[in-house]
Amino acid sequence: MSEQNEEVVSSNFEKYISIISKLKDLNIDKMIEAEGTRIATSPSNAQKDLFGCYNGGMIQNTLDILDAMRKLDIVGGKLADQKSIYKVALLHNIGTVGSTEEDMFLPQDSEWHIEKLGHIYKRNQALKNSSIERTFQFLFKYGVELSMEEFNAILSVDKEAPLNYLGRLLCASRILICK
Repeated sequence: MSEQNEEVVSSNFEKYISIISKLKDLNIDKMIEAEGTRIATSPSNAQKDLFGCYNGGMIQNTLDILDAMRKLDIVGGKLADQKSIYKVALLHNIGTVGSTEEDMFLPQDSEWHIEKLGHIYKRNQALKNSSIERTFQFLFKYGVELSMEEFNAILSVDKEAPLNYLGRLLCASRILICK
């Protein structure tokens, strides 16, 4: 899917909020309230040939990863804490939005980049750190607490090999979904 209309973006974000509210974490709720529009509308990638390169792509990608993590855990014998699966899946990608002050993906203003390279968005060159570092920046700003297992699972995205079982679920799901 290369585009999503406002209705689909809104529906996906409502589903995201419905799921994340079940974690009953006031700090996550504060983060979603403050950053909701940015989270709801952020693409996952800048290039049209890559997953999630459209308005709302990050949320769609996050929901798909949650679904894949849950299914992989079932196949693996349900070894992971279910609340941790949800928390890791729903929060690991927040840094794709950008930093707590600036968006990562900006409107592309070069027709050449759109036509020749398929870059629908341009990356904010002021943001030098990784998506995972920005994820932790968001979580820290809003006081969202992670268990050591959840922290290492999210950190696994930037590592050569997953750091724990939850990280394996996350990384495997990203491989399956982020083609």
